[in-house]
Amino acid sequence: MPILELRHYQAILALRDHRTTIAVAVHLGLTQSAISHRLAEAERRIGRKLFNRSGRMLHLNTIGELFASSGEKILREVQHVENSLVEKRSPPTTKVLRVATFAYSSYRWLPEFFRAERDKHSNLEFEFAATGPGIPIKTIENGEADVGIIAGKINSDSLCKIELFSDELVCVMPNDHPLCQKAVLTAEDFMNDPFVTYSTHTEEGFEEDLLWRKAGIRPKVINAGHTDAVIEMVKAGFGLTILSKWAIDNHASGSDVQTRSVTQSGLSLTWYAVFRKNHIDYSVLEECATSLSEWCKKPFFLKNRGFNSPVQLYPRYDA
Repeated sequence: MPILELRHYQAILALRDHRTTIAVAVHLGLTQSAISHRLAEAERRIGRKLFNRSGRMLHLNTIGELFASSGEKILREVQHVENSLVEKRSPPTTKVLRVATFAYSSYRWLPEFFRAERDKHSNLEFEFAATGPGIPIKTIENGEADVGIIAGKINSDSLCKIELFSDELVCVMPNDHPLCQKAVLTAEDFMNDPFVTYSTHTEEGFEEDLLWRKAGIRPKVINAGHTDAVIEMVKAGFGLTILSKWAIDNHASGSDVQTRSVTQSGLSLTWYAVFRKNHIDYSVLEECATSLSEWCKKPFFLKNRGFNSPVQLYPRYDA
C-alpha cells in the first residue's frame, strides 16, 4: 500500500514550482496551514527531509526532487485516465421560479402543482415570493417575482396572462351578524360596519369597481394587511369584508364565519397566472402557467380545493 497519497504528491510538485507555502496554498486553493501540515506529514510518513529552508523560500532537496518527478508522472497518468474513462456531464442549471400570491394566503393547491411540475422538470424549483399586498401588477413588472397569481383586470402591455379559473367575490361576516338573515347583500348593507381589507390600494376588477363605484358609496375602512388577519378580524366582530370565495372556503377559520353573495348578479372574478413578456425565462414561465391552467381544470382540483359554487365548478376559459 503506498505510503504517500495523491494529495502529498500534489503539494510536493507544487512546492517545486512555487517555492513558498503561501504560493502553493493559492495554487491549490487551500490554506497555508493546510499546506504546511501536508508537507510535514509527507516527511513524517517517509522518514526523510524533502526540502531545505532559506528564509521564506523552500527548496526541494534531492529526495524531494525525486518525489516531485514521480508525482508529476503519477498525476499526469491519473488525469489521463479520468479524462478518458470518466463521463463528463454538465450539471443541470437549476431554475428557481418565484411565485407571488400577494395578500391571498390560502393557496393549499399550489404546492401540489409545484411538486407535479418538479417531477416533470428536475431542474425546476419553486418558491413563494415574499410580497405584501401592494400593487400586484407592478410587482411582476418590476421583477420582484417571476409569476403572479392575480385576479381582476390586467392592464399592462408588458405582461402576459393565462386564465386559471373564475370565482365569486362574497361578503364574509361573523356567524352572529344580523346580515346572516339575508341571502344576498347590496352595497348599502355594508354602510353600518367598518370594511376590513388587506390593502388600501384599489385593484381593478374587485369590489371598488364592481360595487362601491357603481353605488357611489363606500364604507369606513380598516386595513388588516393580509387575508389571514382580515378573516380573524371579521370573526372577532370588527367589521365585514369581501373576499374571493375559494380563499374563505379553504381557510382554517372558514367555518367560523358566514358568506353571502353581493348583488343579485354576484361579483364575478377571474384569476390569472401573469408574467413578463421580456422575462429571460419566458418560455419556461409560459409552459408552467399553461400547465397550471390545465391543472385548475381537473375535477380533483375543483373537488378538493373548495370550489363548490356553480361559478367555480364551471370555470371560463378563452378559446
